[in-house]
Formats: sequence, structure tokens, C-alpha cells
Amino acid sequence: MQSFVSDSQILGKSLEELLRKNYALSNVLRAIWSKSTRFFITKPLREEIKLLTFIFKNRRKYPIGAPIAHIIDRPPDFNARGDACLDGAGGYSSDLKFLWFIQWPQEISKKTLKYFRKSYKNLKGNFISINLREYATIIISYVAAHHIFQVTLCLVIILTHP
Repeated sequence: MQSFVSDSQILGKSLEELLRKNYALSNVLRAIWSKSTRFFITKPLREEIKLLTFIFKNRRKYPIGAPIAHIIDRPPDFNARGDACLDGAGGYSSDLKFLWFIQWPQEISKKTLKYFRKSYKNLKGNFISINLREYATIIISYVAAHHIFQVTLCLVIILTHP
């Protein structure tokens, strides 16, 4: 109980508020982990799980570290949104004033479940999941934000340089 009191003082919250948050979190976690629902694991997902398991078991070869900036409660510098579908992807940021859209090339669009008449077992690497398309959306939005910062920095240097 003493650690909760010190944590609440550090976070600037009351002990009761901290205890309520921890209680709600424990209920959510219990609900998630107590499920008996079965899920189908596709071959690509199984291979990704094997890779992650290999990395986690070899900590000396693949040391894992993470910055702690995400732990500190603070407002973000900017927000960007994006989404992908079977035919294309797009993203925008009102804060950074960018908007982009890309239509997937035909050879990528044809590698979705929409065009397959086979079962999951027969895809043999020809399948591109929606998760991969969503990940590409994140990367493209990140590149757009990076470009905005580079252009802004260059303009600041040009305008301030005599």
C-alpha cells in the first residue's frame, strides 16, 4: 500500500484514483486472458511468431531496449491518421498539413483474399495481408512527416542564414 501512496504523490493523483485505475485495469486484463476463444493461426503468422520467439530467446544476440518517452504523459507533437484497404491506402495530418493517397499496383491488389479461391493452406506466400498494408500506411505517413520536418528545417536555415 505504501508504494501506491508514493506513486500517487509522484503522479499528482489521489490514492483512490490510482486504486480505481488499477482495479479497472486488472478487470480488463482478466477478461482478455480468461477467454477460451480459439483462433486460426495462418502460416505467415506462425512464421512471424517463430521469428519473434527466436529473437526473445536470444537476448545476447538481439538485445531489446526501448525509449521511455512513451511512458511520460504528455501531448503529442502532432497527430497523423491513415488507413488501408484492399485497393489502396491514404493518410493525413491536420497538424502538419499533409494528405496522401496511393492506389496499390494491380500485382499487389491481386494478392488479397478477395481474389483467392483457395484455402489458407494453399496460399504459399502469394498472399499479402491487410496488416501488411496497414503497416505500409504507417511507414508512408512517417516518411511524409519526416519530409515535412526536413523541408521546414531547410526553410528555417535558409531564412535565418544571412
